[in-house]
Amino acid sequence: MSILKLVAPDAACVSNTPAVIEPMLASDVPIVAAIERACFTSAWEPSAYYNELGNPAAVYHVARCCGSVVGFAGMWIAIDEAHFTLVGVLRGHRGRGIGTRLVVGLLDEAVERGVVRATLEVREHNTVARRLYERLGFVEAGYRHGYYTDTNETAVIMWAEDIDGVPSRTLRRDAIRALDQRGSA
Repeated sequence: MSILKLVAPDAACVSNTPAVIEPMLASDVPIVAAIERACFTSAWEPSAYYNELGNPAAVYHVARCCGSVVGFAGMWIAIDEAHFTLVGVLRGHRGRGIGTRLVVGLLDEAVERGVVRATLEVREHNTVARRLYERLGFVEAGYRHGYYTDTNETAVIMWAEDIDGVPSRTLRRDAIRALDQRGSA
């Protein structure tokens, strides 16, 4: 049986409990790689994730819900900057705040490690992700035309400055509080 069948990428989440966000383990790599293949048209090889787990500059978290990993996110830290590499949530679990919890978890960890700003690239037409990042204080800073080689789509470069400051911490706290109040994963 393939991992994707175990994950059931389109199966709706039936849990009312919030997803648990925790560091990715080596045992999570096969399912994370399967989730990435389900979410994106191009994907890393599992060996890349094993390498990332040994990279002191890399931080990867998973979201566990309904007894399985249903999402993941990662970033690299260089001095006082965080660069988000990937955020992916299975289709059947989207719209429940899992992506928000993953991004907030990474931003909080980045601050704990002395990071003061964060950046990422997001597909120009991925309005859901762009709105998520904007709610958490990211702003557009430029474009990388043809950045995504699978579709030749433009990437929007986004930055969040002063992520260790009170306004940014308040945005993150309020985003999680709103999810908790509506009972989202």
